[in-house]
Amino acid sequence: MAAAHYVFVAGDIYADDRLVSAREILTALLQRNIWLIWDRTPYQRDYRPGDRVLFYLARSGKCQFVGAAELAGEPEPATDDEIAMAESLGLIGYDRKLELRNVQQFPDGIPIRPLISDLAFIKNKHWWGHSFRQGALRIPQQDFVRVLRERDQA
Repeated sequence: MAAAHYVFVAGDIYADDRLVSAREILTALLQRNIWLIWDRTPYQRDYRPGDRVLFYLARSGKCQFVGAAELAGEPEPATDDEIAMAESLGLIGYDRKLELRNVQQFPDGIPIRPLISDLAFIKNKHWWGHSFRQGALRIPQQDFVRVLRERDQA
């Protein structure tokens, strides 16, 4: 079975009266080679080892792809330490994880705006931000490749 392709989205959130940036959340998770999910995360029954993922920061004024990875396994329970870390970031209820391998970060990021017209998963090019409203979305392989090609040309 061919690998599926996804985008995992991180956004700024408020936790304990402080702003936790999407970048801070992403960094904490990728340092541990994991992505945390909760019971409402889309597609969690479909995730398989070898599936490919792009990481996207949904931040006001700076929406961009910032990394890629491969799933190393199917969803499994997070450890108590991982749950505590998630809660410290305001991720309440995130009690399952996906192990990651071959994690790459794109230090300069890949802005979304120049790619909108090329990406098939963005159906409404005018209201493109709506495509990222859930924490995960499935995308066609050609869109995954298009983002990586943009990274390689930068």
